[in-house]
Amino acid sequence: MHLRVLREAGLVAGRAEGTRRLYQLEPDALARLRDYLDWYWTQALETFEQHVKAEGDEPMDPELKVTKSIVVDVPPARAFQLFLDQERWWPVATHHLAEPAGESVVLEPFVGGRWYERSRDRSETDWGRVLVFEPPHRILLSWQVTPDWGYEPDPARASEIEVSFVAENRRRTRIVLEHRHLERYGDQAERMRSIVDRPNEALLRAYRTALTTAKTSRPRRSSIRQAR
Repeated sequence: MHLRVLREAGLVAGRAEGTRRLYQLEPDALARLRDYLDWYWTQALETFEQHVKAEGDEPMDPELKVTKSIVVDVPPARAFQLFLDQERWWPVATHHLAEPAGESVVLEPFVGGRWYERSRDRSETDWGRVLVFEPPHRILLSWQVTPDWGYEPDPARASEIEVSFVAENRRRTRIVLEHRHLERYGDQAERMRSIVDRPNEALLRAYRTALTTAKTSRPRRSSIRQAR
C-alpha cells in the first residue's frame, strides 16, 4: 500500500521481474520534494521570526487580507514562468493604474525588480517592487498604490501581494494569491479590501485562460517530427 502511494506520487518507479516487482527511487521527483520542503520550512521560519519580533511590541491592527486560489493542470515551474510573463496575459484593459490604460504590464524577475505598466507612448507607471523571488514556489510583491490610485513611494505604507505555487502532484499546481497588509490603509482599509476582492478573482481567471490557451496552442511532437 505504501509503495503504491509513493508510486502514484511519482517518488518511486516499479517494474515487474518474473514473480517479483522491483522499485527504485526517482531522483528528479525527490529533488522536487526537497525543494518543496525547503520552501515550506522557509515559510515556517519566517512566520516564527515575525511572531518572535512581535512579542512585547505594542498591539497592532489585525492584518487585513484577501486570499484567492485556483488549481491548474501544469507543473509549478511552468505555472510560475507564465505568471512572470505578464505581458502575455495581464488584463490591462480592466486592471490598470495609468490613464488611459497602458499597453502591457512588466514584472522584472529578480529581487528589487520593478513591477510597472507600460503605455503605448513608452511611458511607465510604477506599481511596486519584487520583495521575494523563490522560483518556482513563490513571489512577493509590494503593491505601492494609494487609496486614490496614485503611487505610494513609502513601502512601509504599501500592501503586499504574495503568489504561491504549491504542487498537488506532478502535473497539478494550486496557485494562491494573497493580498495582505491592507490594514496599512488606515480608515480606508475596509474600502480597499472590498475594492481588490473581485478584481483579484478576475485576475486569476485571466491567468488560467492564458495558461489553457498556451497548452492547446503547443504543437504536437508528431507534427514536429513530420515537419523535420
